[in-house]
Amino acid sequence: MSDKHQSSIANRLVGMGAGIAAAWLARKAVNVLWRRTAGHPAPQADDKEASFAEIVLATGVTAAFVAVGRLIAARLTARHAALPTPDEAAETAASDAHS
Repeated sequence: MSDKHQSSIANRLVGMGAGIAAAWLARKAVNVLWRRTAGHPAPQADDKEASFAEIVLATGVTAAFVAVGRLIAARLTARHAALPTPDEAAETAASDAHS
């Protein structure tokens, strides 16, 4: 397997992990903010005591936080993937020195 292929697989795995972590962190942040503003955790879809409007609002806020978190994770992962590996940097430096 080529180094580029292995690097691509690694970047995808890191991206997936970062996306999952970002979604988890976003949900935690929404629950903390919801608890501070409403005095109780954000309602879940099966919460019989919350109004439908409150559940929809909580779902929308959570979705927005998750989307932004995943976007940030994807951008950081892409930026990291675009950086040259140490071997590529050494090759570039060596070829520039010979030019």
